[in-house]
This record gives sequence, C-alpha cells and structure tokens, in this order.
Amino acid sequence: RQLFPKAPEDAVRHAIIRAARQFCGQSRWYRVALTATLSPNVQAYSLGSDPLLEVVDVPLGRITDTNGAILSLQPSDPTTFDPNVKPGRPTTYAYLPEGSVAFFPIPNAAYAVTLTLAVQPK
Repeated sequence: RQLFPKAPEDAVRHAIIRAARQFCGQSRWYRVALTATLSPNVQAYSLGSDPLLEVVDVPLGRITDTNGAILSLQPSDPTTFDPNVKPGRPTTYAYLPEGSVAFFPIPNAAYAVTLTLAVQPK
C-alpha cells in the first residue's frame, strides 16, 4: 500500500487475493493433507467444503491396507474405471470436479487413506 498510497484498500486486497489464487492454482504449491476412512462399497467421497480454501487437485494419495502396509495410490482418469470389476483394495483414485474423489476398485472394506490436496484461496 505504501507504493500506491492513493490506491483504494479494497482494490489492493482484491488484487492480492487474485494473485494468490492464480499462483496457487497454477503452481499447485499450497497443499494440505486430508485423512479419512473409506467405507465398503462406497466409491466417491466429498472432500468437504472450507470457507477459505478451494481444492484444485489431488496430486498424491496413500492407502493403508488391512495388514497395515501403507501403499501409494495412483492418480487415474475416472472414465477408465470398469464398473464390472469386483470391489477390492483401491489402487487408483481420480479427482472429480466440484471437490470429490473416487477410488477404484470400489473399496471392499474400511481403509484409511491420506490425500494431499492442492488448494487455493477462495
């Protein structure tokens, strides 16, 4: 503000927020971890809603199998998920628009997952 002392405070604030959103959205730099438990026979999950942050990507996922081993989940395209595959331990996931994530195959048991979310300010 000192560089532009006559600039309206709201205009400066909006410019800073717009620049932060653009930087975070393009670089995927700002990340947060989300832990959850998958339920049997439920494929898609909402990532929740935060009044200050918007999810733009899910670059990393890990799952704990029923033996306690922590395994990486591979990002995938949800159009490749075969509905005829029987439920099992998920090996892939897909970020879906509007803040959801789907797992494939569909979980056959309760599994702990940790997702890394790329977010940007709202």
